[in-house]
Amino acid sequence: MKGYGGFVKAVIASEVRNGFFNDDFFGTPKILLPLLGKPLLGYMTDMLSFYGMNEIVLLLDAQSEKVSEYLKNNPTCGAKVKPVIGKSINDALNSLFCSDEKEDDNVLLITDNVLFDFDLSEAEKYHRSMGADVTVIITHCDGVTGEKLVFTSPSGRITGFSGSVGRCGFLTDKADTGIYIISGKILKMLRDRTITAFSNEILPELLSQNKSLFAFRCAGYRRGINTVLSYLKCTRDMLDGKTVFPLSEICDGIYSNSELPCGKYNITPPVFIGENTEISDGADLGPYTVVGDGCFIGEKAFVRGSIMLNKSAALRGADISGAVMGVNSVAEENSKMSLGSVLCEKTTVGRNMAVGENVKVTPKPHGGISAPKSQPQAYYYGENITALGSRGTDSLFGDFDIGLFCKVGRALGSCEFGTRTGIGYDDSVSSAAAVKAVTAGLISSGSHVFDFGRCFLSEVAFFSSFCSLGCGIYIYSEKNGIHSAFYGNGGLPLSPDFEQELERRAENGEFRRCSAQNMRAVSDMSSMSSMYRRELLRQSGDMLSGISANVMSDNKDILLLMEDCLLSLGCGKGDDITFKITRGGTEVSAFCRECGWINMDKLLSLCCLYEFQCGHDVAVPYDAPAAINDMADGYEKRVLRYPVQAKTPVRDELKYLSSKQIFLRDGLFMAVKILGIMRETGYSFPKLLSQIPEFFVKHKTVSFSSVPEDICRAFPNDTVYPSYNGAVMYRSGGRVLLKPSENGKTIEIVTEALNYEVSCELCDDIENKLRDLGSVLN
Repeated sequence: MKGYGGFVKAVIASEVRNGFFNDDFFGTPKILLPLLGKPLLGYMTDMLSFYGMNEIVLLLDAQSEKVSEYLKNNPTCGAKVKPVIGKSINDALNSLFCSDEKEDDNVLLITDNVLFDFDLSEAEKYHRSMGADVTVIITHCDGVTGEKLVFTSPSGRITGFSGSVGRCGFLTDKADTGIYIISGKILKMLRDRTITAFSNEILPELLSQNKSLFAFRCAGYRRGINTVLSYLKCTRDMLDGKTVFPLSEICDGIYSNSELPCGKYNITPPVFIGENTEISDGADLGPYTVVGDGCFIGEKAFVRGSIMLNKSAALRGADISGAVMGVNSVAEENSKMSLGSVLCEKTTVGRNMAVGENVKVTPKPHGGISAPKSQPQAYYYGENITALGSRGTDSLFGDFDIGLFCKVGRALGSCEFGTRTGIGYDDSVSSAAAVKAVTAGLISSGSHVFDFGRCFLSEVAFFSSFCSLGCGIYIYSEKNGIHSAFYGNGGLPLSPDFEQELERRAENGEFRRCSAQNMRAVSDMSSMSSMYRRELLRQSGDMLSGISANVMSDNKDILLLMEDCLLSLGCGKGDDITFKITRGGTEVSAFCRECGWINMDKLLSLCCLYEFQCGHDVAVPYDAPAAINDMADGYEKRVLRYPVQAKTPVRDELKYLSSKQIFLRDGLFMAVKILGIMRETGYSFPKLLSQIPEFFVKHKTVSFSSVPEDICRAFPNDTVYPSYNGAVMYRSGGRVLLKPSENGKTIEIVTEALNYEVSCELCDDIENKLRDLGSVLN
């Protein structure tokens, strides 16, 4: 297998300081994190060298003496490893090529700190046989937060990507490993580009250009090491023999590169013990423990499922369970560290102190906090690093948990888009309390908070856009807990990559800390409701004399506001048309005697048709009817759908359009806009509806007895495309949307066709195929 074909060059794009692991954390760059006595970089270069790579470029975003020293003292057999300092992946790629480079040379690109043992020769054969421009090496999705999902056609050609594991994790089991085979012609095309994130920036662009992107599933082990838990899990897998990398075994389940230290201590395999360690009598090493070189374990200390990096020490009676101890860190007598907790480099936890689950202990105070003078050795700064997890940002907060609310605020305030955040809430006591906790977290991270006070959901979207905020949050209470809705720039939903960043920061404890003197006061924006009313009045374009309408809503604030506005516009009160607006104000339906009830899809299409007739493009949600695109084609206009990735070029245009077309996503604005269209055209409501093409949308929710996996396998003959938190299929009869719930127990089927019968047939066919999976409830 060695030296297969022309597959001889590779790039490892590793960030030394950005991200969760850095020199201040464990005392070593994350690319050099030890895995059972050997750095991650060593495993990666050994694997690449085995498959014939004779030239490897290691991209670093900062100079690292530790990396340089390692490469100098540990030459890779058969391969030359060249470190390159740069901010763009192209800095590494360009160092491999000269202007006369052969166009058919392929390069292997690794964009993550990943331990893998794939058969790269098989991937190379597949890449060449398919004539691919880029081959994405995929593996089975294991539901890890931050994994990117890949959707393919039956032929293996990539149809799209999902930003991270969430609801789409129930639709496909194909996960992007962060390893790519790139053809020479694509490399030349990208030569002058600045590439910071290949998967987020380049792959979607190449897909939109109809380049040949294929996915190849590799058998073997793979785990990205970007969090504490993934680091612990990786070492556990290696001790369980799930990788092909050989380990030096002294006896059953006990691994070491040297002789075991003398003493009367207990070991429960599997464990790894480094060189020059000292283990005192009575110490107990539990399963899945990794002890680095030069470590000390005191009498009656108990270490289990943990990683002790070089020269760390657990003194007498210390209890280290599922934790990571950085280089030169110390757990003093009778101290305790819990699952997921971390001691950073040169950090001490004092005697009799306990570090809770998922807490990071930093070596020095932050934000004006000082250690007690009476106990200088007992000082630690605890930073909780538990996660929002897979619930996502548009999710249920759950039971009333002040700690969770504050954590979300800290994570959001640490994001660049969260530095100016607006927040509103409903009239419940629990929501008001939750807002204070979220606000405290935001302020502690240096964010400037705009308090909109008590309002309804659609107002927060408007306020966020009007004030040009990076993020807006609405918190509301229902019977099953506290809920939240997040809006991004322009009042649009948060982009998938922003959602992913927020979840990552919450999970990994990547919180920015602001000193007390630099914290900003909350801005009172409760008077913004008057601006919402003013813009609502403008939607009609003029007075509505001669038109009558009625409004229904469960939200008395919405009802009073609409009645006041219609009265101010001279609209009579009658039953020519009745609007029913949801409690949050984001959706509306309409009723008239001639047409019956008309849903939001038809009303949205009506407003879009009017915009096309006025010569405008439109910005609509991703699940808006496909019929809108058909209407746009007739007027040579465009339909932009959101949300999209933040760095997508169309994002700015979406932001502009959405700020001008609030009525396309706000139920109150849409109702007044329709009345304005009736006034402008002189048409009755039934006459307006007759202008939009016939289409019917059917919704059906299917329940599963157990959480399904890879739902797309139920449709082997269909090409499935990813959409926001779901997937879409196109058939000759119409369009199908699949929208899984957050827990995966249900999936909503949305079928759209030219008539009711075809829409129902499509829905029934999809449901029957889902039943073939075997876990659908009747």
